Amino acid sequence: MGLGERLGGFIRWPTSRKLALLGSVGVFASLLATVVNAALFSTVSTTTMNLPLLNHYMSIWLVAQVLITAAVIPAARAGREGKWAACLFVMVQSPFIVGLLHLFGTMGNPLVAIYPAIIILWTLVLDEWIGLFGFCNLVGWMIAVGLLEATHRLPYAPLLLERTIDAQNDPVWFTAVFFHILVLLGFCVSLCVLFQRTRRSQEMRLGLAYDALERANRLIRRYVPPHLADQISTGLYVETAKPERRKLTITFTGVECFAIAAEELEAEDLASMLSEYLSEMVAIADRHGGTVSHVAGDGIMTFFGAPNVTSDRDHALRAVRMAMEMQDRVGAMQDMWKRYGLDRPFRIRVGINTGYASVGDFGSEGRKFFSGIGLQTNLAERIQAGCGPGKVLISHTTWALVHDEVGCTSHMEMPLNGAGQPLRVYELVPDGAAPATAPSTAPLPEPITPETVQQAPPASRPGGSGNRIYIGATRIWTFENARFDEGSLELSVADELVVLERKPLEVLRYLLRHAGDVVTKDELSEAVWSGRILSDTVIAKCVSRLREALRDDDQRIIKTAHGYGYRFVAEIKIGPSKSATPPAR
Repeated sequence: MGLGERLGGFIRWPTSRKLALLGSVGVFASLLATVVNAALFSTVSTTTMNLPLLNHYMSIWLVAQVLITAAVIPAARAGREGKWAACLFVMVQSPFIVGLLHLFGTMGNPLVAIYPAIIILWTLVLDEWIGLFGFCNLVGWMIAVGLLEATHRLPYAPLLLERTIDAQNDPVWFTAVFFHILVLLGFCVSLCVLFQRTRRSQEMRLGLAYDALERANRLIRRYVPPHLADQISTGLYVETAKPERRKLTITFTGVECFAIAAEELEAEDLASMLSEYLSEMVAIADRHGGTVSHVAGDGIMTFFGAPNVTSDRDHALRAVRMAMEMQDRVGAMQDMWKRYGLDRPFRIRVGINTGYASVGDFGSEGRKFFSGIGLQTNLAERIQAGCGPGKVLISHTTWALVHDEVGCTSHMEMPLNGAGQPLRVYELVPDGAAPATAPSTAPLPEPITPETVQQAPPASRPGGSGNRIYIGATRIWTFENARFDEGSLELSVADELVVLERKPLEVLRYLLRHAGDVVTKDELSEAVWSGRILSDTVIAKCVSRLREALRDDDQRIIKTAHGYGYRFVAEIKIGPSKSATPPAR
């Protein structure tokens, strides 16, 4: 690296390296001044100045500067900051500068220009605190020397042999004074020029770096969700070593018969068509605030709830609205598919599920991706795989959050490989369309919720042959040989009141209200222990206590759905409690 390149980074140098530069130049200037003074003394026979005294003083100053410069060289070579060295440098230089002014007359000669010049030099080259420290040192020394001169304890201008103004009209006087001022001011100007050029060079490099960063941000936004890219670029995103457990609404989108379309089209046409489709779908996801986790072929995984969090209901609503807009946009793009030579309609399937997943950075140290993984993401993908073309299916957990805002109808119980119980799903109904009865393999009742008031039709509930269900008030549930009043949380088995803790009874109430459905442990945790972090055994112990109280050793009442949760399977009869008022006929 050349000298110009080294000096080009002058602003970024550590303090110790700047001190080494100042000290080296100071040593050179002091040596040069000593030589010039000696040359002047040898060329004149008489003079108004005591040049031997000046040379003796400059020699002492030269030795001091060599010592303090040598003291900072190790720190400069190691690249350490060395603030202590800057303070030492200022403390040694200050008395020598004031001493030089004293030799010529502290306030009676042009060398007083050294004072502001050296303060500016220290502030500009080092930093503002060192400049302020040097200012205080110089002022202190000048006051001390001035008082000693005023009280005649120090001679005034001991360098002057004659005390008249006319005696100073001498070439030697002019040359000596002018030379010292010229050297110091020339050094200050040189460093100021270097400082300004370095600053302009840095500004130019910063401008180029800013342009490169903008280009990099635009590229990053192509591979990373925009709101995540914004957090990364602004420094708000904090990389965590361990993914977090969060409740998400996960959406999977896939293209019907994509493999067949791939066989019908040329590779270039397929790539162009897929690129336009993905661009439209990702843009829709961005508008709704979704995080596009990954794109694999024709499949897109999007989730709501991380990294930006609002509420579970808002996440689910934005997910279903995004899905419906995707379906509408695909319908409007049919003409484009035909231009590529695709004869069959281009339709997509969308599956949505809400539940807890592990969210965070996954991958190796050199390459990571932000995603969510877990059982609930797998369920969303399976719902999408079982969805019909042009349709949107949602799970029961998503339905519970959005059914009062969007139209949907019961669709089917979807069997899941490896799971003991099927998954209940619902089909979204486009705005303005009347919910139609969707084909189903097993008609499903609407879940019992306290927010709705309705009369259950016959045979629409487990064991409900003509039983009237009063929703919206507290109810009494009768099943097997047990009776449960959800208003007072009283449980009787074989006409005997069971003494049980409150949490197991709340779990029973939630299972009864969702009878026939698989209720996940996450749902139970949110409903009964909202806002608390539970160990894996808490819910299992509550269910165990319930089974013990209900004498349900063979799981004929509460059945375990391995890997998912629990399902209330016994036949029930439901009626209002004594405080409940039946709906008007």
